[in-house]
Amino acid sequence: MWIAPFDTISTTILDRGSELYDFKPDIAWIFTSWRDVRLNVSGPENTANTVAAAVQTTSSLWHTLQKGAFRARYGKQCRHPRHRPTR
Repeated sequence: MWIAPFDTISTTILDRGSELYDFKPDIAWIFTSWRDVRLNVSGPENTANTVAAAVQTTSSLWHTLQKGAFRARYGKQCRHPRHRPTR
């Protein structure tokens, strides 16, 4: 089993010379959480475009990984931020 260093999902997947590809796993499983999605929303008018770009970035990483010589699986940690109602 090989575990990537913290916060290196993008660089590890995009670099075909990375340790992940050198390891040549039969299966690559990505565990992420909501914290892994980078959203820099500058205002309400840009929210939809910002979310769409974040989804596209994540999807492209997934497709890149699937093109590797191994099967890819996606998992997520189901920890979502707790929102407290405002009073």
